Amino acid sequence: MSQRSTLVSIGVAGLLALLPAHAGAARPTPPAPAPAAATHLPVDRVQLIGWLIGGVDPDYVVVLVRERGLAFVPATDYVDLVTPGRRGDSLESALKAAAPLAAAVAPENDSLVSTMERGMARYNAHDQPGTEREVAAAMRLAPGNAAVRLALGRAIAGRGQADSAMVQYRTALELDPGIPGAHLQIGALRQYQQDLEGAIAEMHQEIVSHPANAVAHGQLGYLLGQSGDVSSAIREVRESVRLDPNNGAARMQLANGLYATRDFHGAEQQARAALTIAPSPQAVAVAQVMRGLALRSLFDMDGSFEAFRAAIAADNLNPDAHFGLARVYTLQGNEGDALREFDLAMSHHLNRPDLIQAHVQRAAILDHQGDVAKALEEYRIAIEMDPENEELARERAELAQRAPKPAPTSK
Repeated sequence: MSQRSTLVSIGVAGLLALLPAHAGAARPTPPAPAPAAATHLPVDRVQLIGWLIGGVDPDYVVVLVRERGLAFVPATDYVDLVTPGRRGDSLESALKAAAPLAAAVAPENDSLVSTMERGMARYNAHDQPGTEREVAAAMRLAPGNAAVRLALGRAIAGRGQADSAMVQYRTALELDPGIPGAHLQIGALRQYQQDLEGAIAEMHQEIVSHPANAVAHGQLGYLLGQSGDVSSAIREVRESVRLDPNNGAARMQLANGLYATRDFHGAEQQARAALTIAPSPQAVAVAQVMRGLALRSLFDMDGSFEAFRAAIAADNLNPDAHFGLARVYTLQGNEGDALREFDLAMSHHLNRPDLIQAHVQRAAILDHQGDVAKALEEYRIAIEMDPENEELARERAELAQRAPKPAPTSK
């Protein structure tokens, strides 16, 4: 995993935490309980401060609730809180509808709010040191607040300082044992440290405390899949999709699990649903590749062909799309186009197992065309990449037996 991917979202139903109204107190009064997601706050009590767009992380916003203080809120929950019925809208349109809310900012919160606003601006500008500096300043303003400790841990984790981030997460739990997101973040660090069992345990703990956390269910599903418990992984990802049906990445995660268990209809259905969530061109390509694989497994060659073509149209640099189309061309007997697509797949950094298979497929085509010498060369490259593969060695030996023998030379 990259360091960036350790920043698993703390987006969950309801408010994550509330900063104390008196931000400068050394030991602030414990915050009042956060309202449930179903409780719609009067619009004159909420002010949008800004929102973070975290790359691989789902979006979340920071709002100021009058007489309550600053709060971290998942963006979709914020929209649902202040504009009931708009949850299914696109994030951009829904936030625009919710933005013109007015509420007085308590003077004692001015410094804290402005500090967090600067931190969000740094975060969106991919300024890691600046983000960490501003969040650290917020912590000095509210040293006993668990939410700020959690935010500081996220910032520190962004530069790969797992041990320092862990200190902040543990401190957040000491300050507020029930704070949403802390076990999720610790689990992400455990995963980053290759502690799969520890990561799974933390995700379970997050779900026990906050069963409506779609991100935790999805992350647990991924970890269980890595451990080999595919059926449990699929169950957790299904729950993640149920809780957040507009998460295209979760739907693709579910599609991959279903495909691995040979539920090709289910995999194609989830990939098709992911296409409806206005994803990026790269995400469109990934979903179409999954559709192509599933449809090919269902012997729908025309549908598979169109899906792989759509994937290439969305992202011509996707190696899996070219590899999948090459396989379809091979099954159709179109050897010329198959060789071209195999070449394109290999030139776009195809993953190692498929790269080996591409050389083997090319060898079969070249052998069929009578060019045994080039076919043997393809096998040589494949065997060099996988020297322990006895089957490849046997196939190459059999092909070599059929190779034309050089004509004897006269003495």
